[in-house]
Amino acid sequence: MTEAADNMLGADIAGLPDLELLAELQDLIVRAEKERPRSLQRALGPSGVAHECQRRLAYMTVRSRIEVPEGYLAGPNTYNDPLAAIFGTAMHTWMEEAVRKANERHKQETGSDVPIWIPEAKVTVREGLTGSCDLYHVPSGSVLDWKFPGTTRYAHYKKHGPSNTYRGQAHLYGRGYRNFGLPVNHVGIVFISRTGTLRQMHLWREPYDDGYVDDILARLDRVEEHIEELSISPFNPAGFKQIPIAPDDDCDFCPWHSVNPQNAFQCGGKEEVR
Repeated sequence: MTEAADNMLGADIAGLPDLELLAELQDLIVRAEKERPRSLQRALGPSGVAHECQRRLAYMTVRSRIEVPEGYLAGPNTYNDPLAAIFGTAMHTWMEEAVRKANERHKQETGSDVPIWIPEAKVTVREGLTGSCDLYHVPSGSVLDWKFPGTTRYAHYKKHGPSNTYRGQAHLYGRGYRNFGLPVNHVGIVFISRTGTLRQMHLWREPYDDGYVDDILARLDRVEEHIEELSISPFNPAGFKQIPIAPDDDCDFCPWHSVNPQNAFQCGGKEEVR
């Protein structure tokens, strides 16, 4: 290391052990992801309210309503390796740029000001419920969402279709585009495996269902009613346990899941109903 570099860094780090340097790098990544605006977001959006579990919705709703101490109402299962989210964010940014370039090429080739695609846009499902929808295909009236799962989840989604949460999210985005006054004929999810190739890219799509969206919003309204009737707050959490759950294979990913629940902020998921 040169003297100039030593002076710039303020210390000679040549002797720093690999494990310590690795830990610093990991901490750098984790902190940057935690401080990203989307990671700090508390308001509920379509990606959250599509969950079928009313108790999970209640946890999320109450947490979004009030400023609470750091870590409070966070749940016992809150640490997630951020790398998948970072990859997803980077891919969404890249895809948005690719879509805009596709529209530019289309305009140059046809002279038409009508785009083929509408890139990421904020949509309103109903008052107080907004989100960012990834893509709208103008010719087919299709609302699309990008997903970049790992190998195992990609194989699962390709074989069985999206989770109810992902499916509901897509339809909620569809309602948002209908509220724009645009036709929504289909909703879909584009699955691209983080470890695969473009030849493995998979599109799931189905007709938009207005009634399905009504059902999702009605479930959210029921959760609101539970919260009010049981006087639930971050500082009066006992009523959470009285709200129904809908356990499934995704319980392990829920922030409030615990194999050994100790308080009202923890849910046993599948084990709780056995």
